[in-house]
Amino acid sequence: MKKLLISSILEYVIRYHPNTEIVSYHTYGYNEHDIDNISQRYTYSEFGKRCKQVSNMLLNLLNKEQKKKNSTFIIGTLCCNSFQHLELCYGITSIGYIFHPINPKLDTEYLYYIFKHANDTIIFYDRCFEHIINKLKKRCRNVVNWICIEDSYEIMIDLFPDDIDFPYIEENDPAVLCYTSGTTSKPKGVIYSHRDILLSSMMGISPDGVGLSAIDTVLPLQGFYYCNSWNFIFMMPLVGCKIVFIDDYSINNSYIDLFTDILQKEEVTLSAGLTSYWIYFLQHMKQNHSLSRFRNLFLSKILIAGASLNQLFINQFKQYTIEVINCYGMMENMYCGFYSNLKNKQDEMYDPFIGRFRPIFGIDMKIDEEDLENVNGELYIQGLWTIRDYFKPKSDTLINEWFSTDDICIINKEGYLNVVEKKRDILKISGQWVSSSLLESIAMSHPDVLQSSCISIGDSILGNICVIVIKARTKIVETEILKLYNDRHYFPGYVIFIEEFPVSSHDQVDKEILKQMIYNMMSDFIHING
Repeated sequence: MKKLLISSILEYVIRYHPNTEIVSYHTYGYNEHDIDNISQRYTYSEFGKRCKQVSNMLLNLLNKEQKKKNSTFIIGTLCCNSFQHLELCYGITSIGYIFHPINPKLDTEYLYYIFKHANDTIIFYDRCFEHIINKLKKRCRNVVNWICIEDSYEIMIDLFPDDIDFPYIEENDPAVLCYTSGTTSKPKGVIYSHRDILLSSMMGISPDGVGLSAIDTVLPLQGFYYCNSWNFIFMMPLVGCKIVFIDDYSINNSYIDLFTDILQKEEVTLSAGLTSYWIYFLQHMKQNHSLSRFRNLFLSKILIAGASLNQLFINQFKQYTIEVINCYGMMENMYCGFYSNLKNKQDEMYDPFIGRFRPIFGIDMKIDEEDLENVNGELYIQGLWTIRDYFKPKSDTLINEWFSTDDICIINKEGYLNVVEKKRDILKISGQWVSSSLLESIAMSHPDVLQSSCISIGDSILGNICVIVIKARTKIVETEILKLYNDRHYFPGYVIFIEEFPVSSHDQVDKEILKQMIYNMMSDFIHING
């Protein structure tokens, strides 16, 4: 009987989907109109051979180190989304080593802390991140080899055979290490076993999850360091679908043009990324939908994680026949477990400003450690692939213990989860706890609002503030936004318009920086005006 191992995904896809394509676009410095010049494509069959070459290369490189210490090696990557990065993932994990994708957007000191804490033996990196590597090389003495993909990777793997008998590995052996963003403390390492990854991926591809199959073409926009690109780097080969990678995706009009061209050329049916990507993409579609390349898109489904979406936003995509699946999760459960798929049509009849989720098999939830229904409280989860403990040092935490999410939530009698707010971001208005995302959703219902963020300054005078980014070449006044809250018993104290939001290392609005910015602005205003 085969085990739940990542190498089993590799062997499956080589045998049963050998001719399906993997396409990789290299967009750095792109300024031409012919996107064929920046793409590389090959098949799963070729991918499998190259993964085995990577495995043989690593076994050879670390042969001497293996004799020095009897431990599992951690191999770090500072790479964009590409076919080489995917090869590293499978080549590393299939021989029992740990794949460690690193977020290049983190502060240098955080990166140094992660390198030191993880104790990576080898670092693979793309040349575009060489400036980061140069800052860290002298300080990270534990790293045996620093390997630039563009300089050495192809030469090195070509020296080794494309066949291998993978070593013995247990299902519960560690496979992937990802670090949290460190927004509230130092980054924490989250370790996933082979079993964790296989179970979550098998449930994630189900119709009540992402609903992925072999006939799909998938383009994931989030980096591998986002818990294995929200598990897509394992779900895609698991079903044998066509894969499309873009090595960089920036939120601006020129890249949205490029992104749209790639969607059409590769006939992408499913894509995934943070809300910020899709806000700009939606605006671009509204402005250009008359163009044939927008009308002829094959895109039918997008997955958005990292934020709770409201029905009004989702309905805007429906007019272009694009289904939006909202996913709730965190690094600790691989963003796999809660999806916005409904159980029946009647469930659509709820407040359109409130997003709701339900768990798939393998995940359980409760409020405040007591199984109470229809009450606000802190959400606890447990599941077949929820982490048992953070990486180093390990404790005796049991697998069936409940994990605190730090989110204030409601579970209703139908089993739907309403994520109200992070405990640190929840707002108090007229003595009631109110979700900032709910206030943001209401502001977003204005046709000229591009993004909104509601924050509490923690000041008795300033109170709760709705900060808004409006669409280009439009004008809105504060009263237009406040009118949207007329039928509600809660509303922001102030409405402020700014040109753009500060963004965190995970491409989300950095509310801590935003709070400080707005506090400074408002304090100056109050001081000047008495």
